[in-house]
Amino acid sequence: MCPACEKSKEIFGKELTKLCQSGVDYVQAMDQNHGGGSYFCYRDKHGHVPAPGKWQAEETLALLKRIDRGQVLLGCESASADPFLSELQFSDNRFELCYYIGLPVPLYSYIYHEYVNNFMGNQICMMLSYEEYNYPYRVAHSFVCGDMLTAVIDDKQNIGYAWGGSCFKIHTDKGHAYAMLKNLNAWRQKGGKSFLHLGRMVKPLPLHTVGKNSFVLEDKSTLYVEKVLTSAFEYEGDVAQFAVNYNAAPITVTTEQSVDVYKNADMTDVDRGVCEFVIPAHSAVMLKK
Repeated sequence: MCPACEKSKEIFGKELTKLCQSGVDYVQAMDQNHGGGSYFCYRDKHGHVPAPGKWQAEETLALLKRIDRGQVLLGCESASADPFLSELQFSDNRFELCYYIGLPVPLYSYIYHEYVNNFMGNQICMMLSYEEYNYPYRVAHSFVCGDMLTAVIDDKQNIGYAWGGSCFKIHTDKGHAYAMLKNLNAWRQKGGKSFLHLGRMVKPLPLHTVGKNSFVLEDKSTLYVEKVLTSAFEYEGDVAQFAVNYNAAPITVTTEQSVDVYKNADMTDVDRGVCEFVIPAHSAVMLKK
């Protein structure tokens, strides 16, 4: 469907409005349209030049505005491109596709997190080997990006590694998964809420641990990753850094300068002015200078 066509706008707006009025909280309005972009159209009778151009972003935005969404959040596959942020405010930030070419970095969050939040997605095409820390590691990555977390659950409440094929048939350890989701979501809901919701991503302090974890990729190469993932966010002049241990055992971390370590999301347990601390298994701490 060409977004410049009135009939496309009419059908899209009508059908998506039906979904939004059905009682759901969220609709992935654009699927296969990565970032919300439209496919090329070379037809010379649609009112646009018969070639790709800025008309695509303009017409796609007009298409999205036809949806009477009320309070329903809309999104797309992969994080929204800049022209569509006003309409696609909660998208499937599927970073796992990056492992086909390298190691994902939170560039999108660095630029846009203070304006829009995304979620972990269904993790389809997850190509990392099935280590016990596979799912917790990917949850930790999404968390430090400021994204909300995802569990792909079957009809027996098992949590698959990802959506589709063998990933859905192989289950991650439910206890590990629940512990990660519970402990990290507590930070989103309590002590870290402002930073993880509306914070601007900034450069974190370096953290030092012993050793790295590894995954085998589809091409049989080995990917090495940090045992503790970290990021920092600034909100109204205050900076908080999060350090996540996705492993099944505690991890000792050292810093190059002293920090205050908040050990629970209620902010009631804090070690002040330390350069070494321990993060319990499947949990996170918040650091402040």
